[in-house]
Amino acid sequence: MNSSHETADALPAGLQKYFWDCDFSALSIEKQRRLIIERVLNFGNDDAVRWLLAHVDRANIADVLEHSRNLSEKTRNFWNIMIS
Repeated sequence: MNSSHETADALPAGLQKYFWDCDFSALSIEKQRRLIIERVLNFGNDDAVRWLLAHVDRANIADVLEHSRNLSEKTRNFWNIMIS
């Protein structure tokens, strides 16, 4: 996470385990915002969720909760309660 190659747009290394099918170094919060929100809400631990809440506007999270087809109903219901 403290790599000199990280940019402000880079994701913290602790999130890499949630993107097993992606080129993690190419992910960008600006370009893949929806994917990142979905993965963290579905699979993230406390640290991942804290990072997400600190770096993504709650309106973006609410939009994903409302429109994503990649969240289970259980996950969607939990996060709707938690961020309301």
